Amino acid sequence: MGVPEGPSFHFVLNNKIFKDNRIPPRGFTNAAYAEFGGSPVEYAYADGQYWDVTTYAIPPGAASAEVTLYYQSTSKEFMEFLRDENTTNSKGQEMYDLWDANGKCPPEIMAQTQLPLDIGGGPGDYNGDGVVNLQDYAYFPPCMTGPSGGVDAACEVFDFEPDSDVDLADFGEFMAVFDG
Repeated sequence: MGVPEGPSFHFVLNNKIFKDNRIPPRGFTNAAYAEFGGSPVEYAYADGQYWDVTTYAIPPGAASAEVTLYYQSTSKEFMEFLRDENTTNSKGQEMYDLWDANGKCPPEIMAQTQLPLDIGGGPGDYNGDGVVNLQDYAYFPPCMTGPSGGVDAACEVFDFEPDSDVDLADFGEFMAVFDG
């Protein structure tokens, strides 16, 4: 067919699924989905699982996290592919124009929440392990700005006063909560 091997938007011509990590519906079992060839590919869900869990690294010193779940029914790349690959008539361009004129299927917010983050041992607990100790102390000296100020977000956990600088006064407060 003249199409190079590998992942492609040519769904009708594809003879292999490279990745399918769609979240399964309630009642999902691996055996039932394997029976009709609908199992996840390059991903795994336990029987009965109808959700996904993704872990993200939280930057040290973060005080909260805003989480937003979006859903988008189609992507710009897919619409451009359909437009550009239709060489037989104008239907690809017409569909693209309709998509463009109707808001381009923007991502829709499905759920949203804001969570306070427990930084464990409180002020000075840079790595969030629940204690202020030598591992946290290792981060303190590079954060010292002196009276000139200019504390970046990663170092705000050491600005005990807070006065937009990390200096010897903050170091004294840090030592007061230091667990050793």
